[in-house]
Order: sequence, then structure tokens, then C-alpha cells
Amino acid sequence: MLTERDVVARVERLTVTRLRVWVAQGWIRPADERAPSFSETDVARAALICNLEDELGFAEEDVPVLLNLIDQIHGLRAELKT
Repeated sequence: MLTERDVVARVERLTVTRLRVWVAQGWIRPADERAPSFSETDVARAALICNLEDELGFAEEDVPVLLNLIDQIHGLRAELKT
């Protein structure tokens, strides 16, 4: 498992504050929020959110909708594989 600092070091343009806001908003869900530990999936999700906001220009209020749609797509793909 990775710490906040590990995630920030691996994701360009990510700060600890920004990561904590995303955790508070439920966009990223660490295994244990009291002593946050993150997975590789969390790192990928953080990078995705940075890209959505910073490179693609989506507003913060658009991100939950986009994440929900992406999660649905991944869920459907998993169902199709089974």
C-alpha cells in the first residue's frame, strides 16, 4: 500500500491537499481513511482526475459525473467478461 506522499510523488500536478480534498469528496477511497493507504488503482484514478481537470479543462463540478460514467463503463466491461 502507498502513502499520501507516495501518491503525490507519482502523479504530476498532485498535491497532498488536493488528494485529501478528493478523498473527502469520495472521488478516491483509500483502504483506511484514518491512516490513508492507497493502491495502484488509486494512483491511476488520481492521475485521471488531474488529466480531466488540468489537461482537458473539465470543471470540478463535472468530475463526479465523469467518474461515475467511467466507473459504469468499467463495471459493464467486467460483466461482459464473465
